[in-house]
Amino acid sequence: MKKKSYFIVSFLVIVLVFGFVLTSCETDNNKDKISDLENEIIDKNIEIDNLKSELSITKNQLKLTDERIDRLESDIVELEKAKEDTAGEKEKVVEEPIEETEEVEEIVEGEEVKNNTDEIEKEPQVVISIEGNSRKLSQIFHLNGNGQTLTYQATGGDATVCFIYIIEEGKSLEKDGAFFEVMVQDSMGTPKSTYLYKDKGNYYLEVDSANCEWKVTLTE
Repeated sequence: MKKKSYFIVSFLVIVLVFGFVLTSCETDNNKDKISDLENEIIDKNIEIDNLKSELSITKNQLKLTDERIDRLESDIVELEKAKEDTAGEKEKVVEEPIEETEEVEEIVEGEEVKNNTDEIEKEPQVVISIEGNSRKLSQIFHLNGNGQTLTYQATGGDATVCFIYIIEEGKSLEKDGAFFEVMVQDSMGTPKSTYLYKDKGNYYLEVDSANCEWKVTLTE
């Protein structure tokens, strides 16, 4: 009888120990799962913060775009008004007849030669040219306000992106904000260009890029 009781007690102890071991293993597995979930939550929060930052930058760029559109529309209104005023003045001009003499013809021919010389456009000169594969700022350069050409190209992978800014001397993208002149997403390295009409003054180039090598040249 005693041996039977001892056997039963031993069996119960073994069952309890085995159950405790299984419970401990399951608890460790649950802890590992909880740790993995917490790490995943941290990664998702970081991703959310990055998206919020990108959204903030996009909103700022949209605001700057709206302001630029307003300025351009205002300039168009002023130009249309100036065009109408010029047309009105032209109608009031009274043309006086000129006697066709040899002296007059010589003067006219001389003026035509002078005008043709004045109309010869100067060849565009390279103001600044930089290249790189990440964020880069150029030296300060001067523009005369005669119209410029911005030539650019980028070579990279599928996620290529490159923002080109022209910022006035004394200002910065971080403190004052600025609207990019060009956003490059073509990664084939094809040279492209766009016309600019910057006012006379001192400026510098800033290029922000990811996953590409780029080259930017400004002529005037």
